[in-house]
Amino acid sequence: MLKSKKKMLTLIISLVLLGGLGGLYVWQDNRTKLAELDVEPSPTPTPLIMLIEKNESDLEYVIFESKGRTLKLDAIRKPNEFNADLEDISWALSGYEDVFINQTAAKDMVRGMYYQSPIGVLLEETDNPADFGLSPGESVVTARYRDGSATVMRVGKETPAKDRYYMSIDGDPAVYLMYTYLGARFFNGLNELVDKSVSVVETQFLEYIKIAERGRPLVEFTFHGTDEDKDNMYEQYGGIYLTMNEPYHGRDLYYESFDMAVMEEFLPFSIGELIELAPNDLSVYGLDEPSLELRLSNRDNDLHLFFGDLADENLIYVMIAGRPHVFTADYSYVSHIFGINVFRFIDKFIVLEDIYSVEVITIKTSDAVYEILMEQYELPAESSWREGEFDSYVNPYINGQLVHEQPFKTFYRFIIGQTYDADIGYVFEPEGEPIVTVSFVFTEKEPTTIKYFPFDANFCAVQIDDGQITHITNLQAIHNMLNAIPELLAGNMDGDY
Repeated sequence: MLKSKKKMLTLIISLVLLGGLGGLYVWQDNRTKLAELDVEPSPTPTPLIMLIEKNESDLEYVIFESKGRTLKLDAIRKPNEFNADLEDISWALSGYEDVFINQTAAKDMVRGMYYQSPIGVLLEETDNPADFGLSPGESVVTARYRDGSATVMRVGKETPAKDRYYMSIDGDPAVYLMYTYLGARFFNGLNELVDKSVSVVETQFLEYIKIAERGRPLVEFTFHGTDEDKDNMYEQYGGIYLTMNEPYHGRDLYYESFDMAVMEEFLPFSIGELIELAPNDLSVYGLDEPSLELRLSNRDNDLHLFFGDLADENLIYVMIAGRPHVFTADYSYVSHIFGINVFRFIDKFIVLEDIYSVEVITIKTSDAVYEILMEQYELPAESSWREGEFDSYVNPYINGQLVHEQPFKTFYRFIIGQTYDADIGYVFEPEGEPIVTVSFVFTEKEPTTIKYFPFDANFCAVQIDDGQITHITNLQAIHNMLNAIPELLAGNMDGDY
């Protein structure tokens, strides 16, 4: 037993010695690698100390001087809305009153002037502060406090290992070390201070959508209903249903399709570099007439952006609505929205109306006019289990001639079965008269007129009311509709509905 314990003790001592030798090897290896790069590890300072220990509320202003620029942050005080004895502090950039400040970045910058705890003292004093970049300093930070006192901090060079900054305080001969990530904030400029935050609304919570591309029809969806309707939908479905205003009024938004067509690539969107704070000439960036306006909003968030020209093949100029600043953004976030086909997230039917919602249809060609009057009526349901219910019927008259209901319903499918087959990618300007014009008068909605213009041998261009023409439909489908009218009037059409 004693011999076994001695063996165990010998093994433990050997492992400890081996671990120590391994650590010494790693330490020496790191020193060797740094030496090969002509870099020494940062000196190990004395233990942690406290240089400045105040509160943010003690600050009046802080001035940052670095890289040939001067920025002054002024403390703005407001009473706390919940406690009159407290105050809320925000920061404003002196001389840049129109700039929207990123308060998190500003508070990070001033924090070092009311709470400063460097890693420790490197030297108790030095006759050559310039050796450390401290004369006058790579960044000179001056804080004025409400009691009238002031502190000047100088941030110097990085250590050779790039893991520390040298730092000093006026009136104190010592040279201190601070971590690089803490020292870097004192070199921040306007690009870091300007607020670049944008709110992105998830698809199922959208209440308004606007896509306005230069030279193309406006795409707009809104919620049609009262605030009470909206609240009920949120409660029942967790979201609401949007309906298109433009360019095809009344179409429902297919949320999953919109998510795939627009939001999946857009959702990582973020603002990039600040280019100019408040340019006098927006045309330099193509923002005097934006190439794209995008707005996605709900009751809590409103993302509203204007895009201009491409800055290069990867970046596009962008502005946040209501702000004068010009930024860049990654073009890949929005490239898919330019020229987007709205029929990727709405139905493709040119007009899709229930037959019982129509009062009059007028079909006009170059040599004929057909006026179809729809006499709507109801009769009690025949099934006993539907007692008290009614069924809808229609008596259709074409130029005064009554035609049978079931064959007419077959013909009605020719009228409403027209679909948009392609987005031509530009606004088409028709020459001459339309091949056919179809007008609808509805029981509750505003009238709608659809014109079909010649486009090529196989397609015709579609215009709804006086809107822009950007889509085409199959010409043969139009001929099928017109050819069916004489057959219907002659009683030769079957009633397959």
